[in-house]
Order: sequence, then structure tokens, then C-alpha cells
Amino acid sequence: MDAACMLEKHAMTTPDEMKKIVLLMTIGLCEAIRKRAISIVEAEHYLFSPRTMKIMENDPDVKEIIHMATEL
Repeated sequence: MDAACMLEKHAMTTPDEMKKIVLLMTIGLCEAIRKRAISIVEAEHYLFSPRTMKIMENDPDVKEIIHMATEL
């Protein structure tokens, strides 16, 4: 299950909680890429996708972070 699907299923999650979840996942995925535990392609599948950017469109800072990560 990718992050976008997870965020959509948790509609009760507040925007602040969603932002925290996305930022924590971003840090974790970047660390996993850095340590070569996962590939960039795998990280794209989990979080760094246009679908996640669309879900986070109300938060321009998080959307920009996801957008930059999709360009890895």
C-alpha cells in the first residue's frame, strides 16, 4: 500500500497529522535510500508520486518537498 492510499483511507486524519505523517515518511525513505536499503523506484512507489502531491495540494511546503523528491 502506498502512502497516498493510506492517507486517503484515513480521512479522519487532520491536515496537521497528515503533514507529520508525510514528513516522517519522507525522512525515513530518504534515510533508507541513503543507506541503500531501498531503491529510488521503491521510494517513488511508497510516497514520492504525483498522487501524493495531489493529496497534499493544500500544503504548498509539503507538496514542494514531495515534488522535489519525485525528481530524484
